[in-house]
Amino acid sequence: MAWANRVHFRIIGLVFLAVLVAVGAISLFHLHDSRQRILEQIETSARGTAAVVSMAASDPLAAEDLAALQILVSTLTHDDPRVSEAGIISDEGLYVVHSDPDREGQAAASVGAALPQVPRMETVGAEERLQMIGIAPIRISGVVFGAVEIHWSLRGVSTTLKAVMLAQLRNALILIALSSVVAYLIGRSISRPIERLARCSEMLAKGDLSVRSGHRSRDEVGLLAASFDQMAESLQIADGELRQHSDQLAEKVRERTSELETARDQAVQAEAAKADFLANMSHEIRTPMNGILGMTDLLLDTRLDREQVDFTHTIHTSANALLGIINDILDFSKIEAGKLELEQIPFGLGALLEECCEIQASKVQEKRLELVCEIDPDLPDLLIGDPTRVRQIVANLLSNALKFTEHGEIHLHARVLGHGRSGPRICVSVRDTGIGISAEQQERLFNSFSQADASTTRRFGGTGLGLVISRNLAEMMNGQLTVESALGVGSCFHLLVPFALPAEASPGGPTDAGEAGLPGKERRVLLVEHHPLQRRALAALLKKQGLICHPVADLACARREVLNLENGAQRLDLLLCDLHVPGGGLQVVAELSVRRSWPQCKVVALTPVGERLEQDALAQMEIDDSLFKPVSSGRLVDLLQRYWGSGEVTESGDSNAAHFVPLRGLEHCRILVAEDNKVNQKLTRLLLKKLRLQADIAENGREAVEMVRSGKYSLVLMDCQMPEMDGFEATRAIRAIEQEQPIPILALTADAVNGVRERCLEAGMDDYLSKPIDPATLRKMLAAYLSPRGSRTPS
Repeated sequence: MAWANRVHFRIIGLVFLAVLVAVGAISLFHLHDSRQRILEQIETSARGTAAVVSMAASDPLAAEDLAALQILVSTLTHDDPRVSEAGIISDEGLYVVHSDPDREGQAAASVGAALPQVPRMETVGAEERLQMIGIAPIRISGVVFGAVEIHWSLRGVSTTLKAVMLAQLRNALILIALSSVVAYLIGRSISRPIERLARCSEMLAKGDLSVRSGHRSRDEVGLLAASFDQMAESLQIADGELRQHSDQLAEKVRERTSELETARDQAVQAEAAKADFLANMSHEIRTPMNGILGMTDLLLDTRLDREQVDFTHTIHTSANALLGIINDILDFSKIEAGKLELEQIPFGLGALLEECCEIQASKVQEKRLELVCEIDPDLPDLLIGDPTRVRQIVANLLSNALKFTEHGEIHLHARVLGHGRSGPRICVSVRDTGIGISAEQQERLFNSFSQADASTTRRFGGTGLGLVISRNLAEMMNGQLTVESALGVGSCFHLLVPFALPAEASPGGPTDAGEAGLPGKERRVLLVEHHPLQRRALAALLKKQGLICHPVADLACARREVLNLENGAQRLDLLLCDLHVPGGGLQVVAELSVRRSWPQCKVVALTPVGERLEQDALAQMEIDDSLFKPVSSGRLVDLLQRYWGSGEVTESGDSNAAHFVPLRGLEHCRILVAEDNKVNQKLTRLLLKKLRLQADIAENGREAVEMVRSGKYSLVLMDCQMPEMDGFEATRAIRAIEQEQPIPILALTADAVNGVRERCLEAGMDDYLSKPIDPATLRKMLAAYLSPRGSRTPS
């Protein structure tokens, strides 16, 4: 510790300074007082002497006896050593006589021409020539005739003052020494307990709570020490309690940590169980779905009549929709984890919306509702986006509308709202006439596991996830999903999404060149449909195919339209009549008798899904064909092609034929199919047979390994989940026994969760096929991994 910072030395310094100031002030005062008293004494003596001399000089001055005056002045200067000069001044201010003869007759500098009226003392000169001048008037009979001037030397004053100063200095030194000793003793009495307290505080700060000051006194320092000891004791008690609480807390933390670790392990196990459950559910559902979709693909490759093709396509479409629901379950978890990725591929939005309506058509018919699919003509034929996610959103909106609508209609409308930099901004609206949603219910409509209210949940059911997934998907596509609704009126959901256009696509609808080849170009059709929205949508669809459309609402309007056509000698090529038009559609067809005026006119009935009309019954009613509502552009084009196209449409599924074109030059290749499911065994064998490939079946992984040892197989289709030995273990076993060129192994699995593909490749498989098997993907992958010699081609 620096001495300047110690209390002891600071106290000594302060006392020393105070004493020094006090002694200095007292000494100066005493010196000044001594000087003043000496000067006062000299002044008194000077006044008295000057007065006596003035009285003695009055007569000689009056008699102008200069010799007497000279003797008086000389006597004064010689008899008193304190008198340095003396002189007699005339009334004219001139020295009459002076102790210095040279100054006689000169003017007196001290008084000038005027003589002073009273005695006067003046001090002049430097320190070594200090002197006091005394002047007293000389009066004769009360009249001033002159003055006496006496100069008193002050050299003795300086000597006296020096002696006084030395005495004062000696006394000051003695006083300072004594005060220093006293200050030292006082400082020690104060600083020692403070230093002790400081050391105790330092020890206390280092953790020694047992330290005490030990100072006992009744002064302020004693009170401070007592407070410190009390604080240290309180801290020691608190430290003990704190240590006890800390031990208890540590024990609780250990218990909670153990509980958290247990909870974490349980959560990890639950998450793993959830993942396993989703994987197992995906596998168990996809396995039969593989059989359904695969068999419908094979069925479409056989000779079927038009109605059978339509039914099979419906089965295939519905199975794909069910597969989409399975994928939705996985998508929800991907959305929550932020791992869902969107595709950017060309697709036809109009065809996609029609497919969504076809899937719901049978349920719409069961509830006796009207389902309208209206697609504006300026909607582009092709867009760039994710068709799976768009289908998922629209299917959910249609399903909700159907669920909450008991009577009336469901209207799906697609239109272009504008064009941005990359492409059009499309709005797909789904409006219903259902129960509606209040403003309060709309606020929580897009919350997870939530519907409008509890009664709705009990009445209509549902998980409440559909709209949450739909809004998240819309936002991921840089769009939005909004709702307009009112209780008892219905709801309208708007999906607004910006899409991009393919490089070769035009912003609008079909080009003129494309319209030139339409089978219904310039042909005239009479549309009888009582529902205004359905009539408008059908009219737009017919006009898009090049037909001249005359839409009417009932029989009376139809009669007037037929009469106008007959009067105008215009030809009618097609009559489209809703069988549920007021008055009965069959009655309308019978009363119009369009074939009487136009024998070539075709008559087509519009019927809801499920109201199937037999061909014989149609012929008796002079009806050529029927179309299910809502009418899709594909089925309408198929109808027009049959009537006015370049040739009849084949009755087999030609669209599927490209999937089963035999792989030329690979007929000798033999494929090993490791699959435990009987249906999938049969399906895979038939698919390979369509491709002219030979196939053998292994019931499990162990059997597959033994069969591969024969060396007669060109490729292995390996299911991942099998009894005895799964596909991963079987693949590793095959890789371990291979000698020269590795045999291609393609994973064939119903698992569609994240990481399965990576796991397959890590086990040694070459590629990955997900169930349900897509015939086109299977053919493409087999062609990539097989060569004419039965060996693997480069990737």
